[in-house]
Amino acid sequence: MRTTEPAIASAVQAFTTHRAGDGGTWITTQCLYPGGNSVPVFVMGGPHKFAVTDQGAGWDTLLAAGVAVAPSSHGRRARGVADLFGVAYRDGAFRVDDVEPHQLAAAIVLIANASQQWVTEILSDRQQRQERLLQRRVAEQLRRLFPQHEVRQKARLAGESTKAYDFANVVTLPNRLLIVEPVTNHPGAIAAAYLKLSDVHRAHPAYPREVVIEHEDGWASGDLAVLSEASDGIRDIAAGLTGLVEKYAA
Repeated sequence: MRTTEPAIASAVQAFTTHRAGDGGTWITTQCLYPGGNSVPVFVMGGPHKFAVTDQGAGWDTLLAAGVAVAPSSHGRRARGVADLFGVAYRDGAFRVDDVEPHQLAAAIVLIANASQQWVTEILSDRQQRQERLLQRRVAEQLRRLFPQHEVRQKARLAGESTKAYDFANVVTLPNRLLIVEPVTNHPGAIAAAYLKLSDVHRAHPAYPREVVIEHEDGWASGDLAVLSEASDGIRDIAAGLTGLVEKYAA
C-alpha cells in the first residue's frame, strides 16, 4: 500500500519528526523508553485507511537491554498491555489497523504508549528481581561477618532534610552506625542512593556509608563516581565484604 504523506504530516504535527521509510513513514514520538530513547512508530497505507505499528521496536529495545524476551510470558504481558490501550499485539509488534486519517494522531499515541508501557513493565520487573537478589546476598554476607544482633535490615534513618529513608542494612558499631547499601546498575537506583546517602551523611557525618554493587566491569565510570561522592567506599559483591570488618570493626 502507498503512503499518503500529506495526511500523515498533518496528523503528526504534535510530534518531533517524521521521515519516509520503506513502504511508510517513521514517526519519532515524544514517548520515551526507560533508557531515554524515543518510541518510534511506523505508519503505512492510505489514502483512506492506515496501519500504525511499533514494528517490534519494544521487542528490540528489550533485547538491546539484555532481556531474553520470551514469547510466552512476555508475550502474555504484551497482550495485556495491548488490551489496555485498545490495540493489537501480533508477531512481536503492537499494531492497529483500519485507521482513518482523522484518527491517525490518536493511533500513534496509543501505539507509542503501549510499546513504552510494555518495555517499562518488563524492565521494572527485572530491576526489582535484581535488587532483591543483591539485597539478599549482601544480607547473608553481613550476617556471617557481624554478630546477628548488630545487623538490621530495612532500617530507617532521617537525613538533614528531616526526610526519613529506608536502608537495606545498618550495622551497629561502637558509637556509630555503618550503612551498607546495595545499589543496582540502574539510573533510578543510583539517583535514589545518592540522594539518601548524601542527606543522611549531612545529618550524621560520623556514620560511614558503604555501597555494594555487582558486575563492576559493566558500570559506567560516571555512575561509579556519583556513588563515590555519596559513600565511603564501593564494593563488588563478587569480591566479598570481609573488608568491612577490617575497615570498621577491627
